[in-house]
Amino acid sequence: MQRVGSEDRCGALEMMDEQLPLIEKVFYGLLCERFSKDAINRVVVKSDCDSDGDRVLRVIVVLEANGKETLDAKKMVGLVRHLRSTLEAKNIDDFPMVSFVSKKEAGKLLESV
Repeated sequence: MQRVGSEDRCGALEMMDEQLPLIEKVFYGLLCERFSKDAINRVVVKSDCDSDGDRVLRVIVVLEANGKETLDAKKMVGLVRHLRSTLEAKNIDDFPMVSFVSKKEAGKLLESV
């Protein structure tokens, strides 16, 4: 994934990169609580910049392909709010941009991040 904007506008992404494994673990746990552990294969988080040069977190949620579990739309509505409060508790201001993909789709997508 290309970073948009200059490193100066976006800040030190490398400092955030050290925290990504912890953020992935916390997000995975939160998603499994809200939905079902059987529905979530893994969570990948990458630091990036948006088109305005603001720091964001690209959150890729890889869904299991078994088709038995579905995500409850009512729980999806407040997901970003819950992710934001989790980040704020860790003094992280980056906004989470969440994408959901199947295991099949994830292969090529994860190669590009």
